[in-house]
Parts: sequence; structure tokens; C-alpha cells
Amino acid sequence: MAQWGAGLVTMTVHERDDGALVRLGGRLDRRSASDVRAAVGALLLEPGRPVLLDLEETVIGDSTALGLLVELRRRAQRRGTEVRVVAADERTVRLLLRARMGAVLAASLRPLRPADAAGAAALDGAALAGTA
Repeated sequence: MAQWGAGLVTMTVHERDDGALVRLGGRLDRRSASDVRAAVGALLLEPGRPVLLDLEETVIGDSTALGLLVELRRRAQRRGTEVRVVAADERTVRLLLRARMGAVLAASLRPLRPADAAGAAALDGAALAGTA
């Protein structure tokens, strides 16, 4: 486990079987993005090792933070791996979806599409009808 953070963002890295889990805390904006860029960029040097971002305790402060996530995702793709947001508060998830960055979200954070929700409701209704 490695830990950074004397400024606006704290960062802890935990090695896991499915990749490097990076927990960020604090405000991610133009003043803190360069530190995160350097640290996560170093993790991306190992091809094939995903970087899993936990943004639960992070505030997306400005568009620089969103741009950083786009940049990290592209860098990961060039190296044959991925960057995924595996935990985030509702505000951050909404921001990422509105910015059309849903692909960076882990599947568990993505909302159902309307067609999926309708299908799930139909399945639930059929299951309930079968129990009567």
C-alpha cells in the first residue's frame, strides 16, 4: 500500500488481484490534478494492470478533473489496460454520465437504460404473476 497526500487530494493505493485500487479523497480540480496524473500515470506503466478508482470521498471540483479522467482512460487504453471508477457518490456519477463518460464507470455504477428497466419490470411482473 502506498499513500500520498499533503495537499488537496489524498491518495491511497491498494494492490488487488483485479488491479490497483486507488482511493482518492478531497477536492480534485486544476490544482490537484497534476499530482493525481503523475501517480496514476506511474501505475499505468505496467501493461494489462487495471487501475480502479474509488472516488467516494472525492469532490469533482471543475472540468479539469473530468479531463483528467478522460486522459487517464486514453493512456490506459494505449497501454492495453483500463481505468474504471468503481466507487463514487451520486453527484459524481451524474457528472460523469452528463459528460458522456459513462464508459469509465464500472457496470455496478451505471444506471439501467430505459429499455433495460422496462425489461426488468416485465420480468418482475411475470415472476409475481407466477407466484399467485
